Amino acid sequence: MKGFKDGWNTQTYIEREGYSRDYVRNYSRNHDADILELQNKQNEWLKKYQEVQKQQAESLQKVRKANEALAGGKGSNSTASEDYKSEAERKAEQAEARKAAVAARKAEAERKRQEAQKNKDLKAAVKAQQAITDAELVENYRRYADENLSYKDFMRQQYDIKQQGLDEQIKLYGKDADEAQALMKKKTELEQQYQQQKLRYDEDEIQREHAVKAIDLQMMYEKKDMNNDLYHDDIALAEAMYNNDIDMLKKRQSLYKKDSQEWLDIDAEISQRQREQDLDRTQRYNDLLERYKEEWAAKDIKEQERITLKGLDLLHKNVRKIQPPAVGNDLVVFCHLLQFLLYLCTPDLHLGQRDRFVEELQGF
Repeated sequence: MKGFKDGWNTQTYIEREGYSRDYVRNYSRNHDADILELQNKQNEWLKKYQEVQKQQAESLQKVRKANEALAGGKGSNSTASEDYKSEAERKAEQAEARKAAVAARKAEAERKRQEAQKNKDLKAAVKAQQAITDAELVENYRRYADENLSYKDFMRQQYDIKQQGLDEQIKLYGKDADEAQALMKKKTELEQQYQQQKLRYDEDEIQREHAVKAIDLQMMYEKKDMNNDLYHDDIALAEAMYNNDIDMLKKRQSLYKKDSQEWLDIDAEISQRQREQDLDRTQRYNDLLERYKEEWAAKDIKEQERITLKGLDLLHKNVRKIQPPAVGNDLVVFCHLLQFLLYLCTPDLHLGQRDRFVEELQGF
């Protein structure tokens, strides 16, 4: 019984193990057979594909020959299709295309080189022109520093040199270039800047002349000289100072365009100065009238004659161009009184001199 069991178990184990090994072996054999079969089929399909390719190439060659024959039969004006070309023709065309591309690249490189050289030469020319302008500016400044040039002329020549330099640069660039447009804008700005500087200089020059003239008038007022009409003559000094002021204002006004804001402001200043002068004249001559009245009453005949002649001479020099509203009605009345007194108190006065004084008084 035991031997039977052992024998049965041993046989069963062998059979089981043997079955497993046979299964793997059988699986490997089957897999190799499948791979070999696929390879054989692949080789068959490759042969068939090569045969088809060969047939297509032969057919294509036949069609090309037929087309060439057809094109040759119709002459040089034939429009036969050229879609089918030989390998040699395609290679020749590709070679020509490569040559054309190389030539185009060389031409473009040469164009860029020439353009770069042109720009380089242009920059060098502009730089040289700027150096010329700078040298001229330095020379102009040297002349001014050596006192061979006035400041007004110095400013003008500086402006002219800069403008000429910009014009030369514009010629180099060409008027349509962007650089030229920027330079023309710079020229306009330079013109505006110069005009502003010139205006300030002219204004200052007029003010200096006015101040110098005022000092000269004041010195003449203090200078005792028989030919000096201003010596200790307050009325004559005031009139001279007024004329100096008006002359200065009118010169300043001439610097501006008529009816501009600056022109109108100065015109209003002139009118204001004229009104102030009219008021000052009225006050001065009213004061003079009161003083002469007081002196007249306290003096004898000879002294009254002297006062009369002095007053007439004063009026003759300073008041003959003044209208009555500017000097006051009281002064007009006083002038007529002086005229009457002149005939009464100066019978020995030279007739021509007396009549001259009378004519001046009748102007009122």
